[in-house]
Amino acid sequence: MSDAIPHSRPTLPVGPEWEQVTSRLVPGWIADGPCVAAFEAAAAEWLGCPGGVAVASGSVALQLVLSALGAGPGREVLIPAYCCAALLNAVALTGAVPVLVDAEPGGFQICPTDTSRRITPRTAAVVVAHLFGEPVPMQPFLDLGVPVVEDCAQSLGAREGSEFTGARGHAAITSFYATKVITTGHGGLATGRDPELPAGVRDRVEYDNREEWEPRLSCRISELQAAHGLWQLERLPAWLVRRRALATFYDECLRGAGRPIPHRQAAGAIFYRYVVRVPDADRALQELAARGIGARRPVFRPLHRYFPDLAGAYPHADAADREIVSLPLYPGLTEGEATRVMTAFLAL
Repeated sequence: MSDAIPHSRPTLPVGPEWEQVTSRLVPGWIADGPCVAAFEAAAAEWLGCPGGVAVASGSVALQLVLSALGAGPGREVLIPAYCCAALLNAVALTGAVPVLVDAEPGGFQICPTDTSRRITPRTAAVVVAHLFGEPVPMQPFLDLGVPVVEDCAQSLGAREGSEFTGARGHAAITSFYATKVITTGHGGLATGRDPELPAGVRDRVEYDNREEWEPRLSCRISELQAAHGLWQLERLPAWLVRRRALATFYDECLRGAGRPIPHRQAAGAIFYRYVVRVPDADRALQELAARGIGARRPVFRPLHRYFPDLAGAYPHADAADREIVSLPLYPGLTEGEATRVMTAFLAL
């Protein structure tokens, strides 16, 4: 359908706005330099941390943070079963064993009770992903006595109380992939409350001109990516206002039709995804596609499904997969498109 509404649509500079991006560049400087340093500082501020290291992707950021926290052979890292495979990859690439944690009953975020059951002396860290822009209450995880990494790939700008997601864990990462809250095309940020942690990450990526040798990664972003990221960050406050306005419109449509509001509506949520629960996600996605609505499963496949011996072991993640659908919601969505989305959904 030619006028189909996509599930995601990045907001990019148009026409003269590109000059606002390129004007930041120092002539002749294309690798990481002053723009990257400025972008690192500005992005880390949105995570409530003193500084960060911009790298090639959120996955790389997580791998580096976990390595800095001691994850490696003989250790374990707890991650949500209902989450994208990037977390699985990052843990595996450190050499640690990924240990999956079920979703909370009736919800989709990582379950603190199931997390507690899976802590062992081998646990190097727990990764708490703030899915769909909803802040996860952090205290139950901080009380576990192991390092906690906040995955803010979908929650940049979200708050738990007065603090940004990313500010309470031992470390935090975010992603700047094309479909994320802001984008540099590809990219990510690694940071932490203790300045020694980003310093440890930086040591792992600044590989050249070193007196000693150990394996390091060449995974920095470029000046052009960082200049574009700064342009995006300047517009983030307005984009968050727009996301909340669209979510409020969707809420009002659901209430008017006597439908339940399916998300927590936490005061600090940023509505990166607008997720709804339906009896059959497969059927809903097919019917919405027939109406030109690019809805999606917000998680492609729960991670335990990659391991046949774990079939049925994560019932709440399985329930979320069967029932949760994500509707289009992003700053560039027009009022007319939002109305089409809700009209199609309410017709299911």
